[in-house]
Amino acid sequence: MKKNSKKLAFWKDFFLYYKVSRFIFSSSLFLILISLSLWREGIVIYNVYSLGVIFLYSMVSLLSLFYKKENPYDFLLDIIFISALIKSNILYWDYIAILYLFPIFFASFFLESPLTVLFPIISLITYGITLYTTKMYTFQDLTIKLFLNGVAFFAIYVAGKTFAKKMINQTIYIAQLEEEKKKNEVFKRLYRISADLAHEIKNPLASIKAAVDLMAESETCNKKLLDLLKRETERLSSIINDFLMLSRPLDVQKTEVNIKEMVKQIVESIRYIYPEKKLKLIMPDKKFTITVPYKSLYSAISNIVKNAFEWSKNLVIISISYEKKILKICIEDDGPGIDSDSKEKIFEPFFTKKKDGTGLGLAIAKRVAIELGGRLTVTSSIYGGCKFCFEIPLENKEEQNESANS
Repeated sequence: MKKNSKKLAFWKDFFLYYKVSRFIFSSSLFLILISLSLWREGIVIYNVYSLGVIFLYSMVSLLSLFYKKENPYDFLLDIIFISALIKSNILYWDYIAILYLFPIFFASFFLESPLTVLFPIISLITYGITLYTTKMYTFQDLTIKLFLNGVAFFAIYVAGKTFAKKMINQTIYIAQLEEEKKKNEVFKRLYRISADLAHEIKNPLASIKAAVDLMAESETCNKKLLDLLKRETERLSSIINDFLMLSRPLDVQKTEVNIKEMVKQIVESIRYIYPEKKLKLIMPDKKFTITVPYKSLYSAISNIVKNAFEWSKNLVIISISYEKKILKICIEDDGPGIDSDSKEKIFEPFFTKKKDGTGLGLAIAKRVAIELGGRLTVTSSIYGGCKFCFEIPLENKEEQNESANS
């Protein structure tokens, strides 16, 4: 069986527990039946066929413990064993039929092949044949039993597949969170180094700028050269200021911010530069406020929105949603998008594909998201460009907003 690389490691242990439980069940049943026979009559009252089936199944179950990989033969063995128990008439048939649900469920859960749909079919066929050979039921009774059990078999099959899918999705999500956490730790260390570096550069840069200003007052100096020095010094000073914004702590003062109004203000301040581009806003109807450092959050969202307008061809989409105590602000565009290699570097300081960009805008936004306990992710947009999602975890905000609205 081909394994899905996204499955959790403990699934293998879980499958081992299933096989151990199978061995314990069969061996215990064998010992109980013999004990009851000897205790009641002093002789074995169960036929040799029944006890032989259980004993053989116990031995095969024991041997299967040494083969840890999941395979369809394990579940076929269970189906055959259950059918043999019914045939032996060792216990009530209706009760034993319930045992079919276990191999069907776990086969659909552990095995990825679409052929797993055959397990409920095989179980139903073997169950029907076994009941028919007993000559204990009329055709009508047999049909009703097969119908009811068939519904149960396929229902448990669907449940197993659905549960497996949810587990895989949850595994992927947890893996992403763990990876995001590792990256955030790296970014935090980088921010601390950046703060020291920026302060070390800022002081001599200020001295150079002052010297250039003094030289500009002299009539004998080269004006073109001084203009070049002044322009580059100012550009470097702008980069340092952005670098300090990246490394300095967030605003200590937190204020109540209306997210919808803040996003509208950001859009108004940027959109006039790109009047030819279309904007689509998707926002909840109700008023939504949160308590956060306003300047830091404004700067982060503004950098992402500005980036989207710069790269978009014709359309920028901004959506705000609140689900499971997570505020999510997504900004996407219809631009050229980004390749997979760049996605790993896009939040690193000074990484940029713009000629006049500093590569600090998205790094600042990433840092704000981390400090707020959230995350900033980038994926491909259905419109062709990038989709940035800024997520902030909140506590009891939904109830606060509802009471504010009322």
